[in-house]
Amino acid sequence: MTLDMAFWYEGEKYYLVYEYGEYRIVDHDWNRVAGNPNMLTLLTDPIEAWGNHSFKELIEQLEFED
Repeated sequence: MTLDMAFWYEGEKYYLVYEYGEYRIVDHDWNRVAGNPNMLTLLTDPIEAWGNHSFKELIEQLEFED
């Protein structure tokens, strides 16, 4: 997995990026959904916008773009 990737969750497009000193998950309008200076923490901590499920918990439900 690399940074600056796009993926879909429940019909919404998201991006995993590094900006402003932190790793972030942003929506299609580039609004911050979650962020953390530590990428592993970002991927394992609950995300409020996703019903307090983490990226790690939902990974099998995410659709990744090539």
